[in-house]
Amino acid sequence: MARLINEYALSDGVLNQSISRLTINRYAQTDTNWIKVFYLPSVLFVAQGVKDVHAGAENISS
Repeated sequence: MARLINEYALSDGVLNQSISRLTINRYAQTDTNWIKVFYLPSVLFVAQGVKDVHAGAENISS
């Protein structure tokens, strides 16, 4: 999956797609104090690196 992301999402940021309301968000690096919030229903893939994901009361770390 990381290879496909690197191949099709060439830069960091929000990448709009031809499908209405579909976006790809790519972030190669984040600050340790950085928080990204998604207010709409979303599917999130963390393809590479250390993960710390909070979803409601759940916390998923690796």
